[in-house]
Amino acid sequence: MKNNNKPLIISLIIIISILFSACENKISNTDKQNVPNEKPILLDFVYGDELSGFYLTDYKGTEIKHLPKTSEYKVVFYLSQNCGTCIKLLRKFKFFSDMFSSDKLSCSIIWFDAIPNELIKKHKIPPEINYSLMEKHKLSFVSPTMYIVDKDNKVLFYESDLNNIIEKLKVDNIVNFKELIVKANTYIINKSNLVNKEKETVIMFSMDGCKDCAAAEKLIKSNNIEEKYNIIRIYRKEINDKLGIANEVSILKKIYSIDWYPTFIKVKNNGEYTITREVSEEEILNMFIDN
Repeated sequence: MKNNNKPLIISLIIIISILFSACENKISNTDKQNVPNEKPILLDFVYGDELSGFYLTDYKGTEIKHLPKTSEYKVVFYLSQNCGTCIKLLRKFKFFSDMFSSDKLSCSIIWFDAIPNELIKKHKIPPEINYSLMEKHKLSFVSPTMYIVDKDNKVLFYESDLNNIIEKLKVDNIVNFKELIVKANTYIINKSNLVNKEKETVIMFSMDGCKDCAAAEKLIKSNNIEEKYNIIRIYRKEINDKLGIANEVSILKKIYSIDWYPTFIKVKNNGEYTITREVSEEEILNMFIDN
């Protein structure tokens, strides 16, 4: 008897071969997609190291070998967009950079991961000072970490606390703090909508629950001090912020070395200022009376 099933069997073999090949290719492609990326190389920069040995990608996507040499000193913020503490610090970056940057000092951000364009736009940070490691290297075990480097990118100091970075800039005279205070005075006065420019201004750092602050407020009220001066109050707690500077207060406190409440900064119309703290009520009153 003649077998008429031979063509059918051949067809089935061809179909099965095609399906097996397709399935094999799919598995192969899936395996390639699931291959983990190479682990980033930890560089762990410390004092005296040169901040180099890695490539950076700038905001335009161009790969560069070193941070540009823009000033004698630079504060480099090492951040990650997946780090909550880094994002909180980013809120302060623009103010820090605006206050501390000069011909002598500049600021940059190196991101472990991609540059978060929407975030830097939100916080009005210039895109050209942002760089990415593209997850290929880690500068430190910890993010955030901030580095003070010299013109050759040599690490002079590193810290995870911005307050300590500010203190180091002060101790090493990298920043002129007298000029910085003038800059801060101008910033605070411009932020206040209550300022009568015909009056001189007193910036008062105050704190809820502070007996000396309450006594100073009573003195100001009983002597009609606000008829003669603009009084701008900056409170220790963010909840009392009326100037929209809650993110900046911790930096301002370091600029003015606020370690006592109340502290008064009396600003004359010509920009000259005096700072008064840890004094008696009589001395506070004399400060207001004395021109």
